[in-house]
Amino acid sequence: MKFILWKGKAIMNMDGRKYLGDFYITREKIHFEGKNGLKREIKLDSIDKIEITGRVFKKLNVIYGEEKYIFNIKNTANIRHLIESLMK
Repeated sequence: MKFILWKGKAIMNMDGRKYLGDFYITREKIHFEGKNGLKREIKLDSIDKIEITGRVFKKLNVIYGEEKYIFNIKNTANIRHLIESLMK
């Protein structure tokens, strides 16, 4: 794996299921490694849209092609800002 800019725990919601795991941001990708063996890599240059939803419990929504990944993670606004700055 490349140089990690940010690392933390997250819950990823995908297809109505929740997966607990580790969330990493590198200069090129977002990595999610679930405790159950699920792995996802999202290339930053392929992200169509990134947004924050929720009022009390913020969620990071990453829209990548036809797939939508929802991450429950701390410091959502800071993470969104970091990802957007890397996408430019």
